[in-house]
Amino acid sequence: MLARLLHRDGLARSAVASATLRTIQGTCQIDLCSSLLCGSAQSEANAIAPLQLISLRAFASSSTDGSEGSGGPPRSKIRAIPFIVTPMEALQTFEDHHSGSIFNKRPSEGLSKQKEAFLPFWITSATIVSDLRSAEVGHQVWATVYNPRTRRVEQQLEMQYQQVAFDVAFEQTYPAGGPGSAVYGSWKYPRRSIAHVAPAGAAVRLAQHFSSDMLNATSGEASMRRVGPFDIRPAAALAESMAAFQRQANTEARTWIMQQIKCDDVRNIYLAHTVLESRCSPVYAPVYVFQSRHLGNKVHTFVSGCVPNMAAGTRMLDERRVAFIGGLAGAAAVLLFNAWQTAEWTTLLWGWVLPPALLAGLAARVYPGLILQLTRAYQERQRQQGQQDQRPWDEEYVGEFREEATYGRAPRMYRSSGRQNDETSAFADFFRRAFGQETVEEQTHRRQQAHRAQQAEWRRRQQQQQQQQ
Repeated sequence: MLARLLHRDGLARSAVASATLRTIQGTCQIDLCSSLLCGSAQSEANAIAPLQLISLRAFASSSTDGSEGSGGPPRSKIRAIPFIVTPMEALQTFEDHHSGSIFNKRPSEGLSKQKEAFLPFWITSATIVSDLRSAEVGHQVWATVYNPRTRRVEQQLEMQYQQVAFDVAFEQTYPAGGPGSAVYGSWKYPRRSIAHVAPAGAAVRLAQHFSSDMLNATSGEASMRRVGPFDIRPAAALAESMAAFQRQANTEARTWIMQQIKCDDVRNIYLAHTVLESRCSPVYAPVYVFQSRHLGNKVHTFVSGCVPNMAAGTRMLDERRVAFIGGLAGAAAVLLFNAWQTAEWTTLLWGWVLPPALLAGLAARVYPGLILQLTRAYQERQRQQGQQDQRPWDEEYVGEFREEATYGRAPRMYRSSGRQNDETSAFADFFRRAFGQETVEEQTHRRQQAHRAQQAEWRRRQQQQQQQQ
């Protein structure tokens, strides 16, 4: 009788606890959305601490204004892209990602966890003027050279380079959602893998304010979606995006030079980059995270939740199939060298077939885990170096995401300032001032003001069209 009463009392307490837990979860979700606009960090942390939910870790900020000392960007500037890809579509993309080769292990083997998460990204857009100063252009010509092997003078094709000076500037807009514009803002997962599932294209335009419905999971073990913290400062993310934009500018300049001069190769391109405008916006992107284990290591596969058929992650090799191919290679060597005519079958088996099969199988089993360990060690070193970065989270160029940042304009090309090298720029600016002409800095400032005026006019027209609709 006492056991029954204790059992009923335990059931009642568990029911009350679960109901209280659900009530607290709903209250936390409502408080989370309202805290984006107002509220103190201390009260939020105390309210959400029992569930260890979103609060400080979710939006990675301890204040609404994003002042120094906070753990992330300002909450008022954070946006999120909703989940568009369904769990069934994500699972199919996961299967396709691991079924691209006969040597890959089946994805269902070792799959231990599946969860939905919002991962932090810095979405960058910029307008850059690239002054093309000089480059070395090469042409293939027939040259008479002495061949020491044949001890004869022969005709061979040789690439001859020549330094060429240019006076051309390219003004290019790199929109948000383009190549190199999204930078993963955390160190939790491998950055190289996450870069392949970064939001791109039209999916970036779906960014909106966080809501409580966006945090409810539709699959996996957890009832709420994970929200990762921002660990990387906006200055570091902007520098990474600018490096990607400059590489694109170098590629475009190389293509232009080859088309204009009709040369065979271009090298040592000297471009002077001037940033007219840049914007860095904190945006959370939806990602499905599949986790498995291999030799004690966590193996993750990432599937984009906003771009269909986009996945990244380490592919495990099937050691049995790889070992079988190694054994076939050993058997082929036996036939190639006619070893079967002189050696016994036991010698052929243990000396020619089994060793390559065992070595191939062992390499297929150890190689992925070794790569994971090296990648994790390298990223941990980068994380320790990144912790020394104490630059503020709320820079001048940090702002909420805007849809117009995803629309690029046609590139412009015009004559540059005429400054051929940095050594003579000050001397040239002296004569420009003497004759009442604009210096290079004044021209750059005028371009920046004209560009900002065009952006303001574009926004005003967009607002008028929205009001008319």
